[in-house]
Amino acid sequence: MHNSAGMDAPRFNAITRCDLEDNDRLTELLRQALALGSWRSSGDSDILNFFSLAEKALSDDSRATPGKLFRHLVENRKTDTVTNLCEKRALRRLGFDGIYRIRESLAKPRFDTGAPPVRFGYCPSQLVRCPFPQRRLDRNARHWQIPARHGTVTVSAGHFSAPGVRADDFEVPHSGTPRLLLPYIVGEALRNGRTVRLGKNLHQLLKTLGISRGSKNYRMISTQLLHLGACQITTVTSRIDRSHQKTDISLYNVSENISYRRPITTFEHAEASRSRQEDPISWETTFTLSEQFYEYVRANPVPVNLADLARLVRSPRRMDLYTWLSNRVYHMHDRPVSIPLTQLHRQFAPDINPAHDRLFRHRFRQDVEAVCGVHPGFRVSLSQSHMTINHRSTPPIRPRQ
Repeated sequence: MHNSAGMDAPRFNAITRCDLEDNDRLTELLRQALALGSWRSSGDSDILNFFSLAEKALSDDSRATPGKLFRHLVENRKTDTVTNLCEKRALRRLGFDGIYRIRESLAKPRFDTGAPPVRFGYCPSQLVRCPFPQRRLDRNARHWQIPARHGTVTVSAGHFSAPGVRADDFEVPHSGTPRLLLPYIVGEALRNGRTVRLGKNLHQLLKTLGISRGSKNYRMISTQLLHLGACQITTVTSRIDRSHQKTDISLYNVSENISYRRPITTFEHAEASRSRQEDPISWETTFTLSEQFYEYVRANPVPVNLADLARLVRSPRRMDLYTWLSNRVYHMHDRPVSIPLTQLHRQFAPDINPAHDRLFRHRFRQDVEAVCGVHPGFRVSLSQSHMTINHRSTPPIRPRQ
């Protein structure tokens, strides 16, 4: 094996033979492939398959470009072409302990919290675009669909009933609140386990999230928390090669259990009590992520600065833009990226009619200015037809060295 010390970091779009022969560098390529959506999972069998494809590329290469062959094999999921010999070689260089260590390293946060300490959370990688509706959907609308790489992600409203709550009272989470709640809960779960304690009272939770305290926000947090815990996420991934089409469908329940207890009183009465300096609303709530969803976000979490998100909570579109830029900037290389505004219109402003392009450009420019005001490290410029992200932009949560 080659020693990777002193060499440039590996890049998935420029893979070399040394990258394929070194376990640490190949592990970093696996991390990048997961982030780009070129590889789907970081389970034990998928790690072994990834290394087996590296062995296959090294043995089958006839043009002195094993990196290009390997990338083709990975992006097209050519695991059915792996021979027993390639798998044995991969297992020999890894060992079962090696597979375990790689899986654990992929699950650990790799981001520096900065100085002074920054409170940060995590979003699932496939939900960084527009995870929830920006506004409340129509009463009969039970699903929200997000385009994803090689497929779609669908968020569906819950379908069960609870005491005092009808089955159709559950909705698809919407507005800025679930966009702040989800990364907070996921971040706490990845640090401390699947069950997250949300504080002894709503006053404490709102203070932790950086949201102003008032009867409207009390009600919004309680309602959106139940909608978030009840919803289901379905991912559909489809790939076509020369001979057949492969489709993977995965269903995730966000929560396994929500233990929710609060006094039987109106929020207005509780707010009035709080204003008289009495005890704030106690509710003793715990939120337990389902095991499948927990593993889903562990595979490739996207870090976000919760304080920055809280400053943008009045505008779901700006929260989505901030989260997407945080992920996009982290994975940039050594050249700027230019994206058509028509694509960003579909992605971030589905509520604005596509025919009203001028209105979108006006509002989107205001959104970009607001997001860059929250994090000046985003270096973004707008023209009449494109948005350009400068490659010298810095993510809000920097990777550990």
